[in-house]
Amino acid sequence: AGLMYQVVFGKMLGTIFGSTSIAICIILSTYMVGLSIGAWLGSKNETKIPPMIKYALCEGLIAFYCVLTPLIFNIISEVYFSLAKLNLENIIYMNILKISLGIIGLIIPTVLMGMTTPILLKEFKDDGNGLSIAKLYTLNTLGAAIGALLSGYLIIQLLGVKSTIYLTVLLNLLICGFVINKFKKENSDELLN
Repeated sequence: AGLMYQVVFGKMLGTIFGSTSIAICIILSTYMVGLSIGAWLGSKNETKIPPMIKYALCEGLIAFYCVLTPLIFNIISEVYFSLAKLNLENIIYMNILKISLGIIGLIIPTVLMGMTTPILLKEFKDDGNGLSIAKLYTLNTLGAAIGALLSGYLIIQLLGVKSTIYLTVLLNLLICGFVINKFKKENSDELLN
């Protein structure tokens, strides 16, 4: 889902800023910064909230934020065009404006996305040879590649940008619901035993 959003956000920012290459640079940079901050935050174990609930919460918050992205990007577009008029000829000003607005629009979901893997790693127990963790990373990487390919070459063409966002939001919500349901079932079984 994270890379599906990345492809969609690239299209949306490219439409606003008029250059796909600038939009992609902003997205990649923000994703790397956001994922790094999120990984750091996700590795912290300062709450008593179980890891799977934290993970489900992150997925739900990503969905909540991303369902609002058409509105958020409309606001970014209006702010961009208003502020761009002030100093249109100054390339440095324009690039700082684009980068700032891109970061503002993307930092929240990318931090949340970055938190998910470290949180999951707390739940996966090392089987002694690292296979559980390796499987998690393999599935995560495979899912990211499939999501990026499908959204970039098929889903956006079939559904359009907004519907692709809503489909990806649904995916986040399904994951969130599945994890909460599994957590409840496992904990109710433990209480019965």
